[in-house]
Amino acid sequence: MNAELLGESMESTFAILVQVGEDLPRPLGDNKLNDDIQVMNGTLQNMSDDSILNMKEATSERNGIVLKLYSNLILILQYHNPSLKGAVSLRMVDLTMKSGLSPTSPVAFACYGELLANIGEITEGCRLGRLALKLLQKRDLTAHTSSVIFYVYQTILWASDPLQFIADAHLLGRKAGQQSGDFVFSNLNWHLSAVVSYT
Repeated sequence: MNAELLGESMESTFAILVQVGEDLPRPLGDNKLNDDIQVMNGTLQNMSDDSILNMKEATSERNGIVLKLYSNLILILQYHNPSLKGAVSLRMVDLTMKSGLSPTSPVAFACYGELLANIGEITEGCRLGRLALKLLQKRDLTAHTSSVIFYVYQTILWASDPLQFIADAHLLGRKAGQQSGDFVFSNLNWHLSAVVSYT
């Protein structure tokens, strides 16, 4: 991916987010971000899977637009400024908890699960990754299936699931991306299925 174009896309998205009243994401290691992560972890750990799966549907049009912007931004940050992904995923989960479930909720929980796995909270990260997959099934969100499979199996469940299962999951992610027109994540899943198969 072209680094200059990714940088321009990131800055453009930041400008839009600021216009709608969002704060710019902080890098991992920021003290306030660390505190906010701990608060969110406490909230999520006190909720059962069923209570999250059965949360009310979101009705805020503003938050829906912001969450779509963040879900697109996550992919850019994956390759351009990954230290900001944690803050973005936290904000996505925060908006979901405040306003209810939306089509981007599986992406939010998948990426936040990735953050937790990266900071050593592997059990809770795996829980949120599996929760993201359950949300896909519950809501039939084919548009996000490929991206959620990519995030969950690339960054979380490799720590707990057999490699062949992970390779097969990425093949499903590839197919889901082809069917929904998400060719970026279709190709990413195809690449990872090949890598895992020959590991």
